Amino acid sequence: MSVIFMPTEGWEFWLFAGALAVAGIAAFLVLMGLPRATMKLDNKWGYRKFSWIVFISLFFIVYGITGIPGLLLMFVCTGIGLMPVLFRSRRLNCMAVLLVPIFLNMAGFGPRIIEALGLVG
Repeated sequence: MSVIFMPTEGWEFWLFAGALAVAGIAAFLVLMGLPRATMKLDNKWGYRKFSWIVFISLFFIVYGITGIPGLLLMFVCTGIGLMPVLFRSRRLNCMAVLLVPIFLNMAGFGPRIIEALGLVG
């Protein structure tokens, strides 16, 4: 099993391309009506109540899919996301804190960096 899909036969490529096309069309159709419905709910309930409902919904979705580790990650990422708003820092710096380690790990430097930092004995 690999993260990257490599079709071995022609029909697999066309099946995958068709699935992507159907998913794209479905997403487009859903997103045509979703903003209007969201604004109606926001006007009906008020911004603060609507925000709390969205937060609680996301909390249960994350907990249902990933459990406690996912909630911990969600709270850390929420804190990182709030830093630019609370401390008037740049969003780009906060994004770099998250993305640079991912890029280095995907490039294959993860084990060497972990060893250099002394995180693994």
